[in-house]
Amino acid sequence: MSQEGTRRRKAPRLYNVVVVPAEEGGRTRTFRTSRLTIGALILLGFLASVAVTLAILVYTPLAMYVPIPNPGLEEKYGRQIVETQRRLTALAEDVVLLKDYNAQLRKALGEGGPRDTAAVRNLPRVREKTDEPPAAAQLQHGGGDEGLPLDEGTGSDAGIMRFASFSTATGPARASFPLLSPVQGFVTQGFDPSRNHFGLDIAGPRGTPVLAPGDGVVVFAGWTFDDGNLMIIAHGGGYLTVFKHNQSLLQHAFSGVKRGEPIALLGSSGNTSLGPHLHFEVWKNGAPQDPNDYLLVPARAQ
Repeated sequence: MSQEGTRRRKAPRLYNVVVVPAEEGGRTRTFRTSRLTIGALILLGFLASVAVTLAILVYTPLAMYVPIPNPGLEEKYGRQIVETQRRLTALAEDVVLLKDYNAQLRKALGEGGPRDTAAVRNLPRVREKTDEPPAAAQLQHGGGDEGLPLDEGTGSDAGIMRFASFSTATGPARASFPLLSPVQGFVTQGFDPSRNHFGLDIAGPRGTPVLAPGDGVVVFAGWTFDDGNLMIIAHGGGYLTVFKHNQSLLQHAFSGVKRGEPIALLGSSGNTSLGPHLHFEVWKNGAPQDPNDYLLVPARAQ
């Protein structure tokens, strides 16, 4: 009796698993397994579920919605947030800078203020042959009131970023002062704000190269009715130089120029030009300046 009681209390080592099909007439299957096998299957199932859960949290955005602390993800998204804020701040500063230069350009072009004397005085109908472009060229440039033309070589985005980075630079990108004289010739009219003449008229042979007086970025290069082929260069620090009545332009808007580099050819384009000459202006923070205060060799009217 004692031996039989011992055998009854001893757990069996093997188990029979019977699988009974739901439908009638199916064959019943029997599988024999051990306790160790059952434990191993349960452990494998648990490990597989843990692996799938970790993969979902690591490789899918679902982890953002699971309130589980993850230092790696927090550091990653923290860096992205800081970088995004930095870019937004830089873009906001560039927008403010571009708006400021846009206002200065409008003043330099004569909007909202007194025009240059060449634009307001009565001009004779019969004038010397000018360098006005054909109608197709005027349509291509779009006139002076259509905003800044785009740089055909680099694209507007790259040109704007170059202009913004140059305008905020404090190192070698700033203009070199004093400025070089943009063209060699005779000064026929000097700076005279009392007569609304905000620059120097320098007469010379048609086709004479016009040079950049300092390092800068072209912010306008196109055709205007009064001033003909017009170019404006930003030199940083709020300085702009203006070149009017050119025969042709050698640079595009938003292209960088170096001191002494040819930017245009002297001519007599525009409705207000009476002969081959360059009208040269210097502006600072939206106010016209006497170019002789910035030129290496001051030019005096003859």
